[in-house]
Amino acid sequence: MRPDIQSLYRSTKHPIAFIDESFETHGPDSFYILAIVLVEPARLDSVRQRVAKLNSGHAIHASDLGFKKAYGLLDDSVALLANDHDSADIIYARPFQNGDITGEKTRQLCLQTALSTLHREFETELFVLDSRRLKDADESDRRTAGDLRKVRKVSRNARLLHVWPAEELLLSLADILAWTYRQKLTNRDSRWFSALEAEVKVTRVGDS
Repeated sequence: MRPDIQSLYRSTKHPIAFIDESFETHGPDSFYILAIVLVEPARLDSVRQRVAKLNSGHAIHASDLGFKKAYGLLDDSVALLANDHDSADIIYARPFQNGDITGEKTRQLCLQTALSTLHREFETELFVLDSRRLKDADESDRRTAGDLRKVRKVSRNARLLHVWPAEELLLSLADILAWTYRQKLTNRDSRWFSALEAEVKVTRVGDS
């Protein structure tokens, strides 16, 4: 693990948020899902070890498992998430915000809600997000966090960290959560989310 990531983990006292996305860009059926899984700092290593053991040391990408029909590993992944999180949230918008073609405006609305809610309810200051590959895209997230600092909806110490799943296996938990809720939202197979539903807070934002 990168030394800067380890240093941030050691310095935080509050639950750490791991965040991933799932979205659909097509017209009236568009949606944006932001999945958040919290893990207490003291449990990071033990939960990470269980994720690593489940998939031979590799990050879990639920969509790939679904495509390959690797249902046994999917079942085990969902069970791991159900048993090994300290809180879990879904924030989604359906459809995209008016005039939002790419989904970026809608993502930032979801992220704004996530950051302010997690700070208010859990005092979370460290948010670990799956990097979106484009520097400008990750910078857009940081601008949202900066705007929230200005109005004191997150701590001035709040930090967004964009990493690859291979660098932080705990992003797998958010990936699994986002995928399971996507199955429910698109009326494909709600059984995957049903195992988590009682413990996941779901919030819809934006235009209905």
